[in-house]
Amino acid sequence: MEIKTLNDLYLAELCRAYGAAKDIQKAMPKINKAVSNPEMTQELLDCMERIDGEIGDLDLIFIELDHSREEATCPTTAQLLGEVLRLINMDMNAAVRDAAILSSMHRIFHVARASYGVLRGFAGALERDDDYGRLDTILDNKHDDVTALEDLAEYEVGDKAATADKEQEQEGDKD
Repeated sequence: MEIKTLNDLYLAELCRAYGAAKDIQKAMPKINKAVSNPEMTQELLDCMERIDGEIGDLDLIFIELDHSREEATCPTTAQLLGEVLRLINMDMNAAVRDAAILSSMHRIFHVARASYGVLRGFAGALERDDDYGRLDTILDNKHDDVTALEDLAEYEVGDKAATADKEQEQEGDKD
């Protein structure tokens, strides 16, 4: 897609955000299956539900723009998802794997949040009020995703990974 105007850029970035959301949606069941922590599993299920809504909102924007839903690749999201999928297959303590997956998913949601913040700004500048409202909702949901993962890192997943580290140290001392 050739970009000559802000509207062209807006469409290109919408396509990239749509492709990233679809990639995340596709990877989430495998990621969630690899998680051992029940609270994190539930939070990722909640994130999956919000991603489904995000894709629905983007679909509506494309319909209103009378533009096809081209899925442009977001290289950053693709790279970060690849990192998560590699972590899933690594030999490590389950609690530490959960913490590593959480860390990577946090980065993925931050990238998405940054993208939607800019898109919302473009929608405002282009006076696309309905798009602005939908993108604002998506942005709020991304904030919820990021905050929930931060809380899990501090209180649930992080605690269990730290406990696993201490147990491993104690076993090493016994040897």
